[in-house]
Amino acid sequence: MKPWYRQFWPWFVIALPASAVVAGVATLVIALDNADSVVSEDWYRRGQSINQELARDAVAASEHISALLSVGPDGSVTVEVDGGGAPGAALKLELHHPTDPERDSSTELRSDGRGRFAGSIRRAVESAPGGAAPVVAGGTWDVSLQPLGGDWRLHARVSLPAEGVHLRAGS
Repeated sequence: MKPWYRQFWPWFVIALPASAVVAGVATLVIALDNADSVVSEDWYRRGQSINQELARDAVAASEHISALLSVGPDGSVTVEVDGGGAPGAALKLELHHPTDPERDSSTELRSDGRGRFAGSIRRAVESAPGGAAPVVAGGTWDVSLQPLGGDWRLHARVSLPAEGVHLRAGS
């Protein structure tokens, strides 16, 4: 009779749990190398800031603030604000891409003194040092508009470039 280590069945029985151990170690290595970025380190502070943003949305709704936004394919932006009194000398416009945070952008829009605000959205081009290219490509964007003081906020998901997009509180 052959010794046990020269038989087929003992090695087959040992191979099944051994392959599970190898697969488990491989999964652990993959998980450690590719950390999940869904939960951020500052989750509590971000949660508090969400409550502040909701409060600013409520202020915009109570003062019936709305805006008419136009964004051209070249990155030019114009905004007309209605309601809520004088919004100040400048507004902050933020564009957030739903799936690519590297395409996010923000700009300051200056008042022309007649209730219209204008500016342009640009981002640096990696291939051309010191150059700039339009950030606005066709597609869906999350738009946020607020005065520099941050008293109120309007936000919406819109398709850009676009002419005459209405931003209302709670939209």
